[in-house]
Amino acid sequence: MGYRLTLERFQGPIELLVELIQQQTLDVYQISISQIADGFLSYLEHLTEADLNEISSFALYASLLMELKSRSLLPLENQVDQEEEEPLSPEELFLRMVECRKFKKAARYLEQHAEQEKCFGRRVDLEERFVKIRPDFLASVRKEDLALILLSLEERRVRETLPMIYLTPLFKNVEEEIFRIKEELKERLNLSFRELTQNYSDKMDIIVTFLAILELYKRGDILIDQIGTFGDIIISRAEQLSLPA
Repeated sequence: MGYRLTLERFQGPIELLVELIQQQTLDVYQISISQIADGFLSYLEHLTEADLNEISSFALYASLLMELKSRSLLPLENQVDQEEEEPLSPEELFLRMVECRKFKKAARYLEQHAEQEKCFGRRVDLEERFVKIRPDFLASVRKEDLALILLSLEERRVRETLPMIYLTPLFKNVEEEIFRIKEELKERLNLSFRELTQNYSDKMDIIVTFLAILELYKRGDILIDQIGTFGDIIISRAEQLSLPA
């Protein structure tokens, strides 16, 4: 529950007080703004944790009260040529409060960034009066000295040799595998894909064998059969298989 005013002629939230004054239900002369402010400050002192939304809302309505009271104190002759202003509706008051919160949020954002920027140096040119007395820090530096420094750094750098085990191995090529399959079929009428690749641990070698089988089938040198959908592939030599000499 938010802060509630306790005055001689009014008790309740400050929003209601502003609305009653705008509707001329309550006379602004009978309201002491200083008493309202003192009461709210006393209320804040007893809070364990301040609510920024409540504080900003109170500040907004208090400023509206000051505006209404100051306007009522103006002489009547200053208001002759001015159009009578409509009292602010609750929606307009809410919009003002939202705008107030936006500016407060933007102010906090800028304040935080201003604090963060203090940690960084400013990239600005030297003042004119200091330019002529600034020493030339590169006056004693020679190109030869820079070259020697670079060479010494290169000598200190540890050069790692990549072990041979990390190099990409040379895989069999398709023609070599075609020759091997033909050699196998020279002694046997058929072979299985599992038999041809049983000694291969590398996937690339298995793929090369599969490509060699497809190429032989394309040439018409072999016949292919498969036992089931995912069964082993059986390779048989065709009539016109040109066996290697």
